[in-house]
Amino acid sequence: MVGQAAVARRLGDLTRARALLDRAEDHYRAADLPAGQPLVLAGLAWWALAAGCPADATVFAAQAASPSGDPATQLLANTAVAAVKAINDPTPPNINAFLALAQQRASGPAYLSLTDEPDVAALAARLARPPSASPQRHLRSPEQPGDHEANARLAPQPP
Repeated sequence: MVGQAAVARRLGDLTRARALLDRAEDHYRAADLPAGQPLVLAGLAWWALAAGCPADATVFAAQAASPSGDPATQLLANTAVAAVKAINDPTPPNINAFLALAQQRASGPAYLSLTDEPDVAALAARLARPPSASPQRHLRSPEQPGDHEANARLAPQPP
């Protein structure tokens, strides 16, 4: 369910993603599988980032990071913490810490199956881009003509 939630979130269905994460949490709790909690909490951290809830993302990531005993699960949780820090407080140390973790994961084939891998790769690509290479939207006021409007004014008008 955690993987399905990640796909739903990436497709923009945040409501379904949250419902799947809540169901996964209930499932792990009912089955008395504490090892599943960090997976759900890391998923909730990514969900909260997508939902525009940075404070919630911080809480979920911190809860996910408690020792799980499983190296892959721990890496997933540590990555959620680093991603939240890099997004919420994009200082060079936070960005570099996330990029180092992403690089560590990229060099280990065992980690390619983690549910957050597409998110990690996308965020790493975005953060690794120099600021001058980042595409920026230039907002214009409603009074400013767009290119097509300016070109229309420059074109010769019929008599």
